[in-house]
Amino acid sequence: MENDLLQFLAKYPIRTYGRGQVIVRPELEEQRIFFISSGFVRVHTITEEGNEFSAALLGQGMYFPIFRYVSDTTFTKRLPIKYYYSALSETKITSVSGTDFIHFLSTKPHIATEMSDSYQRNMRLLQSKLEFMTYTHSAYKKVCYFLLFLGKKFGEEADNTIRIIPSLTHKEISTFVGLSRESVSHQLSILKKKNVLREFRQTLSLKRLQLLEDEMRK
Repeated sequence: MENDLLQFLAKYPIRTYGRGQVIVRPELEEQRIFFISSGFVRVHTITEEGNEFSAALLGQGMYFPIFRYVSDTTFTKRLPIKYYYSALSETKITSVSGTDFIHFLSTKPHIATEMSDSYQRNMRLLQSKLEFMTYTHSAYKKVCYFLLFLGKKFGEEADNTIRIIPSLTHKEISTFVGLSRESVSHQLSILKKKNVLREFRQTLSLKRLQLLEDEMRK
């Protein structure tokens, strides 16, 4: 994170959220931006059919909900929040007044540009995920794709494996890939039998990312 931004955030207190605790609700019009100091945040919503859908996973150094502050040219347009933002692990958050933050950006335009670029990259990743989940009918490949995404973005190398951080339940994974929990459990069991994946106390470890890529090509 940029030093000027870190100095700005240092003026605000850090709050700790426990796993599963909701940080922002869609019905609230709280004009604040939240920066993740440590931990993970799940972005999710409830569909009209009553199903839970997870759109994104945010980690250290990321921020939300920036959508209502972003327009084609400025950070001043406010859009309604449609998602819940919930802690997926113990998460430390710095909360900043939207008005204060917009003023800060006006004095540091290079940070506004960097954040805009980051926003665009995240939107492209989200678009790719949605396209893959929509047009791929194989439950197995959907789970492989999501694990590959986690391994690349949130993986840590340890003991000749890639440990996925944070820990995810089968139910939580199901909300990202649009499958039932039972289906996710079945696909994970196949990967474990193929020695592509290991699981211990909700912690997933991948032997090699290349193995997952090979599975997706089959």
